[in-house]
Amino acid sequence: MAINIETERLLVSELQEKITKNHFIPLAEAARQAKLPLTTLAAAVRNGWVPAIQVQPQRWVVRLEAVRLYFKPQAEVGTHRSQEAIDHFLMEKGIIAKRNLPFEKPVVCQPVDFEHGPTGSELVIEGRRRLVL
Repeated sequence: MAINIETERLLVSELQEKITKNHFIPLAEAARQAKLPLTTLAAAVRNGWVPAIQVQPQRWVVRLEAVRLYFKPQAEVGTHRSQEAIDHFLMEKGIIAKRNLPFEKPVVCQPVDFEHGPTGSELVIEGRRRLVL
């Protein structure tokens, strides 16, 4: 399917408008405004801690609100900042969609008795068997 240059310009224009309208800014600008090292913010994006959109290879855009939430000083957040709390806030703001977790309740790890109990690999196999059933 051939796309002419005018169609391509229209697509690029629409995408640029959506990015601007939703307050997405380049990673370098977000790092500057949040007073963070660019490498720190880039690592957070690469690890999926801060939601971002890749617009070109090695080029990302983020919402400054998401960056500030993730890197909020610990004193403002309290003693515990869980990923669940961050995700909940980001979902409320419409920055990310609801995550579908594979488990409805957390998996509880049992202590391993290395002298008399099963080996670690046997416990892993048994745990996986129970998850499948």
